[in-house]
Amino acid sequence: MSQQQSIFDESFDQSLTVDRKRLLSIALKIYLCVIFFLAAWTIVYRTYGLVYLLNSENFPFYNSDIKRVIVGNYVLAVITAIAWILMAYFVLKGKRWAIRFNLGVAIIWGIAAVADMIFSLPFNPPSIQSFLLFVPYWVMLLLIRKRWDNS
Repeated sequence: MSQQQSIFDESFDQSLTVDRKRLLSIALKIYLCVIFFLAAWTIVYRTYGLVYLLNSENFPFYNSDIKRVIVGNYVLAVITAIAWILMAYFVLKGKRWAIRFNLGVAIIWGIAAVADMIFSLPFNPPSIQSFLLFVPYWVMLLLIRKRWDNS
């Protein structure tokens, strides 16, 4: 007598991978590409500017406060670019918590932009403009959030 076939085959114990990338619209994929490009451009541009400034003949004559501001500005720009890369990378990898991570970055960025508006004199529109650039991206993520979490 032959042995009865089991309903559990080799694939029963294997974990299933969820493809959340199919939930991304073409506009959202374009936004992700733009985010990667802007982040890479920011890192290259700021690094080139800092290296150029450090090698200029006038840099040793700057006072220490201006040097701190220049280096601090560079560090904050690179941290921002790394946050952009992480935002896009986690969404592209289809991590379940990627949308929550993006919304957390949005909240922190919004608070920083408002604080920059309040405390910088004169008014500093680039901080708000960069924040507003990402609002459609975050809205598109919110629209797919429920399906993303349930898949």
